Amino acid sequence: MTEPEKLPESDSPQVTNISHSDVQSVNAELVRMHQSDAETVTAEEVEIQDSTAGTVQASHVSVRDSILANVSAGEALLQDNLTGMVKAEKASVSGYTGAVVAGSAEVHNSMVGYVAGTDVHVEDSRTGILIARNVT
Repeated sequence: MTEPEKLPESDSPQVTNISHSDVQSVNAELVRMHQSDAETVTAEEVEIQDSTAGTVQASHVSVRDSILANVSAGEALLQDNLTGMVKAEKASVSGYTGAVVAGSAEVHNSMVGYVAGTDVHVEDSRTGILIARNVT
């Protein structure tokens, strides 16, 4: 019997659209999720709506009305979410977040346990601990 060949990382799909599905791991250039669940999402760009995800790693992340455990991104925009941890160079969050660690962080209409960043802008929000060089 011959074993099927495993595809190298570079042969991952360019675009993956997931709707009304449960998946363990997704790896693509662009991932779009709608009303779905994923354990791990790795991509250049991620768009998530009305979904849940364990770990999201991407250059650009845009999430709305979802639940996420851990987000690691260059730029993250999270609107009306429940999120455990966000690590990003630039982050904008609203909703409920456990921790935000970012070079530049915007927190709007949120409750955040811990915010740390170089430049932090907070509006209509509550934070437990806020550590920043510049706060607006």
